[in-house]
Amino acid sequence: MHTYQTYSQKNADEVPSELPSDTLRLGVDGASSTHYFSRIADTIVVVGTDGAVE
Repeated sequence: MHTYQTYSQKNADEVPSELPSDTLRLGVDGASSTHYFSRIADTIVVVGTDGAVE
């Protein structure tokens, strides 16, 4: 039997706590900033390498 993580389980470990609970990780850009999308807030959030949320 195999156990698989859902996307939300994978993302839960990486998402900064100040982002909405439904936040999904989209990817990392050339500046190493991570982009997240929230369906609840209907917005994309960028988190810099220093942890700053834009």
